Amino acid sequence: MIGIVAGLALAAQGESEVRVAAIRHDDGKVEVAVQQYGTDGWGERQLPQHRFLSPDSTGEWRVSSAVGVETEPIGALNCIVHHGAAGDPFWRIFDATVSRLALRVGLANLEIHAEPELQNQAAAISGCAARGATFIATTIPGAEELRDAANAASESGAYFMTFNSGADLAGSLGSRQHVGLNDTAAGENAGIQFNAAEVSGTVLCVVHEPENVGLAQRCDGLAAAYEGEVQRLDLSPESFTDTAAATVAIAASVSEHNAGAILVLNDALVASAVAAADGQVVGAVAAGSALTIRSLIAGDVLFLVNPAGQAQARALVATMLLESNEGALVASSDVSRNSAVTGPAVHLIRPRIMTGEILQRVLRGNPELLEQLGVVERSDN
Repeated sequence: MIGIVAGLALAAQGESEVRVAAIRHDDGKVEVAVQQYGTDGWGERQLPQHRFLSPDSTGEWRVSSAVGVETEPIGALNCIVHHGAAGDPFWRIFDATVSRLALRVGLANLEIHAEPELQNQAAAISGCAARGATFIATTIPGAEELRDAANAASESGAYFMTFNSGADLAGSLGSRQHVGLNDTAAGENAGIQFNAAEVSGTVLCVVHEPENVGLAQRCDGLAAAYEGEVQRLDLSPESFTDTAAATVAIAASVSEHNAGAILVLNDALVASAVAAADGQVVGAVAAGSALTIRSLIAGDVLFLVNPAGQAQARALVATMLLESNEGALVASSDVSRNSAVTGPAVHLIRPRIMTGEILQRVLRGNPELLEQLGVVERSDN
């Protein structure tokens, strides 16, 4: 029993010192518990649900029920900090991709912090640096609020990089490299699609994070490429998760500006834009949730611009793996030593466009996926 209970303390991420406690009661039964050693010494006794050994139990091993114990992760700490709100489809896909890839390559000690409030994002960055993280990556929706934390991270000895929003700000925060979507090009591609569809009138660029510099660049790119006027519509943070409120706000702006098209910058706003549209064309920079894909195939959405969340996740995990491999450190440290002079290496991912027509062709040979998406293929295709 001692061997079995102690074995429960061995986890995939590490090993912890444990001991078994036992007491014989007046009726002859033996009760067992397990204790784990931590920073404050031996912890409280953890009592398995089945933990009593009767006086007549002799001659064979008996097993208690399992108890869970916490262990310290093995390996250097890797931290990813971003501004994603709970329930945001883009960040849900990003987080899942990072976690899956990190597990696949053996990076067990990984923390992902989602902090929509900039002050909490800064605190998470500082916390990772203070706990000795060897890799810290963060988004930069706004520079000034994150500057002190970012500088501390870059000076801590960690490999500090930035991703997603803020490519133009990365150098001022001490980032060694930046990877993200080419946000300006994403907006430009949307403008080209609206032009090709012969949209007339104002295009609304709907921004769900008004302080996010990357989203501002998407609207700027749209304005540069679209042959008409572009009006930016900033939504309150509540509208991002409140479909009804977002629909009302978008519909009011469509009426006010006599808009001919709507561009939203997140899957969570696609349904609101479609509901608010009254003959207006809807486009999106979106990760492609099932609802968004159905809207695209149904023709309610003209196009999707892929925000490259999975590509960004792959780039971060590849860099983590490089930094965790001492034999490969030379390759990255050469760039790092020069970063103070030349600035960070900036890698902007080219946006890709998906239309309903293209998606129909892709999915036509995959009826199982069509069924999962809840799509009924149109007979005229």
